[in-house]
Amino acid sequence: MATSRNLYVLSFAFLVMVLDVSQAFGSHDCCIKYNKKKPSLKMIEDYYQQKSTQVCDIDATIFLVRTSPCISATVRVCADPRQKWVQNLIKALDQRTQKKKQRRLKKLKKSCIRLKKQLY
Repeated sequence: MATSRNLYVLSFAFLVMVLDVSQAFGSHDCCIKYNKKKPSLKMIEDYYQQKSTQVCDIDATIFLVRTSPCISATVRVCADPRQKWVQNLIKALDQRTQKKKQRRLKKLKKSCIRLKKQLY
C-alpha cells in the first residue's frame, strides 16, 4: 500500500515538473526584433510592455493593431520603447483611455440621476 502511494506521489511530482518546464518554453510569445513601421493610432486597440528582465530577451512595447477597420482581427507590432514615436503613441493611447473612462463615468452619473428622479 505504501509503495502504490509513493508511486502516485512520484508520478504526480513528475507531471507537475513536466508541465512547469513546458510552460517555461512554450507559453511566452516574445518579440525578438522590432518592427520599423509605425502603426496608425486609429488602428491601435491596446498595448502592453515586454520586459527583458522577465522571460523575453528584449524590452519591447507591443501594440495590438487591427488589421482592417471592418475585421476584428489584431496583429502584434513590436516596437522599441526607447523610440520617441513609441513614447508619443503610448501617451496618446493613455489619454484616449482616460477620455473613455471619463465619458463612461459621466454617462453613469446621468443614469444615476435619472434613476433617483424616478424613485423619489
